[in-house]
Amino acid sequence: MKSYQRALKTLASGNAYELTFYQSSVSKPKARVYMQAALHGAEIQGIAVIRHLQERLAQSDLPFDFKLLPLANPAAFDTKMGEYGYGRFDPRTGMNWNRGFVNLLSASDFFEAFECERFINTHAHLGYDQAIHVFEHALKERLDILVNASAGQPPETQLALILHQEALDADYIFDLHCDSISKPYLYTPQYLLNKRLLNFTAQHFITTPCRFSPCFNQAVFYPFWHFTEQWNRHTGETNVSPKKAFTYELGSKESYCSETAKTTLDGILNYVTNAHNPVSQAWWCTEDDYHRLRAPRGGIFELSCELGKVHLEKEDIGVLHTFPGQEASLPIAYEDTFIPLTVTASPVAHQGDELVKIMTRYQEVS
Repeated sequence: MKSYQRALKTLASGNAYELTFYQSSVSKPKARVYMQAALHGAEIQGIAVIRHLQERLAQSDLPFDFKLLPLANPAAFDTKMGEYGYGRFDPRTGMNWNRGFVNLLSASDFFEAFECERFINTHAHLGYDQAIHVFEHALKERLDILVNASAGQPPETQLALILHQEALDADYIFDLHCDSISKPYLYTPQYLLNKRLLNFTAQHFITTPCRFSPCFNQAVFYPFWHFTEQWNRHTGETNVSPKKAFTYELGSKESYCSETAKTTLDGILNYVTNAHNPVSQAWWCTEDDYHRLRAPRGGIFELSCELGKVHLEKEDIGVLHTFPGQEASLPIAYEDTFIPLTVTASPVAHQGDELVKIMTRYQEVS
């Protein structure tokens, strides 16, 4: 497996951070797969998944080209507060490392907004399959301009542009994350909602709409989805965007388990190869129906429901305890059926702090 480095920032000490990418190629690949882990430094289970994929590729060829980035953010990985990683936010600015990605269809200091309608009028004679490749090349040119001008930009901007550039031409894109204390689940664009998702070992999916978000996954797939919808509107066709891009929340942060990583990898490869090896049951809801429940007052939160399971309406999610002499403990519930997926890593909650995330108005994947 070949490797190469991309330089990031240099430090006051004279040391420097860099990204190390690993590539595995075959002569006639069926598709290109990009996978990265630990963009948030404390979310390390994805490192285990990529390590097992590297071992598997060393033992046998798979008919795909792979580009792997086990450590997508070495600065965040190195940042700790006491014994815990502080890897979700840049400690200098407070910015989430996964909220700095750009919309390549928007205007910048270097180019105007991309006019999809004009582009489609010019390239309609090529047909969708060829036109989407020309479109991808146009996006690459815009991204190359931004990367070349990023040397003096803040570190989070430079990092986001490099990661976007490396993933742009892939067919399958997996951004491996973890949540607080969590069941595994995936964010998937709505157009990929079908039985094929059952190849993943995770049983919960959050579908994202066709709108831009500055996180990695949506920054990658959004321009292609928008272009495809514009193309279909212009031609009357029913094409589906070629980008299969996922944010995979692998469970709880600050956790590393090799055996679980092997099982997770099996599911990812089953999806890529379309192996038709489904899990028994899975659930999905829209991103708008994936709710954060926040503390109505300060206290100590104790979870009383089971993550990943269906719960009935008004069933207790947990209890917000207070100190003796203060107000009575407060049950936390939801008015409809729900599936809780994550709970705060720290039970100490101020008013307004997130307690749990729950799926509502969920449906079975079918």
